[in-house]
Amino acid sequence: MMRLFVMILFAAAPAQASDNPAMTTAPKGSFPFSGSVSWGHSLGQGSFVRNYYARNAAYSQSLGLSGSWSLPWKGYSLSASQGWGMELTTGGSMRNHELNYGDIGLGFGLPFGFKALGFKFGSRIGAGIPISKASRFMGKVTGLSGALSGGRKFGDKLSVSLSMSLSRSFYTERLRTVDVSDGRGFVDTNGNTLTPFNQICRDEELVLSGAGEVTGCRVAGVNGGINLSSSIGVSYKVDKKLSASASLAFINSFKDYSMPVDGFASSFAQSGIGRSDMTSGSLGLGYAYSKKIRMGLSMSSTQPALHWSSDDVADENGNISQVGQGSWTPNFPWWDFRTTANNYSSFSGSVSYSF
Repeated sequence: MMRLFVMILFAAAPAQASDNPAMTTAPKGSFPFSGSVSWGHSLGQGSFVRNYYARNAAYSQSLGLSGSWSLPWKGYSLSASQGWGMELTTGGSMRNHELNYGDIGLGFGLPFGFKALGFKFGSRIGAGIPISKASRFMGKVTGLSGALSGGRKFGDKLSVSLSMSLSRSFYTERLRTVDVSDGRGFVDTNGNTLTPFNQICRDEELVLSGAGEVTGCRVAGVNGGINLSSSIGVSYKVDKKLSASASLAFINSFKDYSMPVDGFASSFAQSGIGRSDMTSGSLGLGYAYSKKIRMGLSMSSTQPALHWSSDDVADENGNISQVGQGSWTPNFPWWDFRTTANNYSSFSGSVSYSF
C-alpha cells in the first residue's frame, strides 16, 4: 500500500497555469513532491527505572519514511508516513529482534488558517491505515484527527510553535473474548523464566468450560476515547548548522468505557466514564551536515500530569484499616520525581535524509 501510494505521488505532474483563480502556477523547475528517510536508535523504558513492567533495558532501532505532495490548489497538500522498529535487547519485549512495521499515517493539509498575536496558524486533518500487528490484533478500523498549528519567529534565531489536535480511534469490537493462558515466556534479570497471562478476569467477565475451568475473559473492546493534545515548542538556532529545541505537551484522554468497581478495584477507584491526563516533554539538538542530511539527539519523557496522594490509614502490617478521601496534585511536567517508575522516557539519536 505504501509503495503504491509513493508511486502515485511521483507520477503526479507539476501544476500548470489555469483560468481557475484557485489554481497556482508552480515555479519553473519545481517538483511537487518532497520527503525524508530517517534511521535512529533509542534507549528507552527499563533503562532508567525498575519495576514489574520494565525489568530490562530497552534498546531499539527504527526506520521512518515520510512524503508530502503539494497539490495544484493553493494551500492543499497530501502527506504519508510509515515507520519500522526492532527491539535489539532480550527481555521484557514479547517480540525481541523482530522487525515490526507501524500503521500508515495520512495527512491532508487545508488552506484554512488565520493570524493571531504574530502567529500564523494552519489546519490539517489526518487518518490512519491500520496495517501493524498490534492494530490488527485489536481490531482497529482507523484513527481520525484534526489539528491546528502555528508558528512565529522572534529575530533570526528564536522561533515558537503552538499546536492543538483532537483525535479518536475506531475499533470493530465492543466486546471480545481473550485467552488467559496465551503468553510468550521471557527471562528476567534474575534468570527466571516467566510466562505472563494476557488477562486477569473480573468475576462478571469469566468464560468457563463445561468442566468449570476458566478458559478466557469476555472483556470490553479497545477503548476508543477522544484525545485532546495541546503543545508548545521552542527552537533556537545556535549557528548555521547547530540548533536546540524543547517542547511540552498536555494530553487529555476522555475514555468511553466505564470500569466496574469490584474486588479488583483500588480504594480510590471511581465508577463511570473516566479520563486520564498526561504530560510529555522533550529536549533536542540538531546538526545540519548539509542541506539534505541532518543528525539529531533527543531526550523525551511522558508521565501522568497528576499525582494521587492517599489519605488511607494503614496498620502495622501495612494493611488499610481506614479509607480516606485522598487528593490529586500536579506533577512536575517534565518528570515524575515522586514516582519515577511512572516515567516513560528515552534517549534517541537519528540521521535523516531529505529530498
